[in-house]
Amino acid sequence: MPEAERGTTLVRAMVDRTRPLLSPARSLDTALHQLAECGTSWAPVVEHRRLVGRLHVRDVMTTYKAILERSVRRAHALPAGTVLLEVRVSAASLLVGCTLAEAGLPSGTLVVSVTRDGETVFPRASTRLTAGDVATIVADPASERALRTYLEGSSSRVWP
Repeated sequence: MPEAERGTTLVRAMVDRTRPLLSPARSLDTALHQLAECGTSWAPVVEHRRLVGRLHVRDVMTTYKAILERSVRRAHALPAGTVLLEVRVSAASLLVGCTLAEAGLPSGTLVVSVTRDGETVFPRASTRLTAGDVATIVADPASERALRTYLEGSSSRVWP
């Protein structure tokens, strides 16, 4: 879309009613879900009832591919003596409802992300864990088994 048209074109002049209207504030996951539900390959992006752009499925896929490639490269560059693991927090886990600061994870453990209801959260110490969360963690290989059992709910803390 030409730069001169952005923000000045009324939405009703550009779209038919079968396409979803996307917001620039929403995640790509949400936008892709809306496109799939409507069976369309693109939709207008609208802010304050004005057209600000278009999002195509190919744009979303290109972005995901670029992010994945960067993530894979970074995963290969983990420091020696560390492992990258994903652990699902079970309903039986003692950590459900705890913040990461309260979790008492072993020294040298870094929770990189938490996936919750299909959305990725980049956690802080105040992030509360809920049943079903998938935590991506960088840790010392020696603590991997204990971390998994603790997060999955099969035991309590087993490190000092």
